[in-house]
Amino acid sequence: MHLGNETLLREIHSIWTNPLLVNRAERALEDLSVDLDNGLADMVPVGAWSLANPDLVERLKKVLH
Repeated sequence: MHLGNETLLREIHSIWTNPLLVNRAERALEDLSVDLDNGLADMVPVGAWSLANPDLVERLKKVLH
């Protein structure tokens, strides 16, 4: 769970040897890829989004394309 220290997150990502998942509480669907795009994460957990939105895959396709 990341709450906002971007410098610390960048440092962790640079030394982390496994894929880094960054979970930002209540991030808008349109902003899920921000950490990927900025090189701060390798994966973005979508557990809460997928539970609350059975059509998540279709919604992500629309937002990310």
